[in-house]
Amino acid sequence: MADVLAAMPGGGGGAKLSRHGPGLRALPFDRTKEEDRLELAGIVVHLGDLSGQLYPKHLAVRWGNMVSQEFRAQVEEENKRGLSSSPVMKGLETELGVYKSQCGFIQFVLLPLWQNALEVLPGLREPVQQLKSNLMFYQTESKRLESGGGARKPA
Repeated sequence: MADVLAAMPGGGGGAKLSRHGPGLRALPFDRTKEEDRLELAGIVVHLGDLSGQLYPKHLAVRWGNMVSQEFRAQVEEENKRGLSSSPVMKGLETELGVYKSQCGFIQFVLLPLWQNALEVLPGLREPVQQLKSNLMFYQTESKRLESGGGARKPA
């Protein structure tokens, strides 16, 4: 954590990310305030939790498939119990469904989140570029699968 604080503009006395409101935004950061340090720690953990699609493609696809498998199992269990399921967790029975879901997740959740983080932590440039590359892969594969059926079950 000290490394993260030290890497921030002004040695930690510059900008910070805030979770208040939609997404993240840069605000003044005071490393002497416990509240600011705790908020930063929470943001770093949140970024780590949402980092699976920033890995090289083969790992990002594997990670996305595992998350989708978990979502499918949850939908199945909710159906058994007569509960409604989140629309985000539905439609993941085919590779096409998984890839289209990844496109939306990256475009509407991950890119805004990580691009804001990049403003404060410029060392994230390469992982954010990998995220964009993975998005292009999912978009290309979605189009290919749409034109050829896309009925295959995900790995």
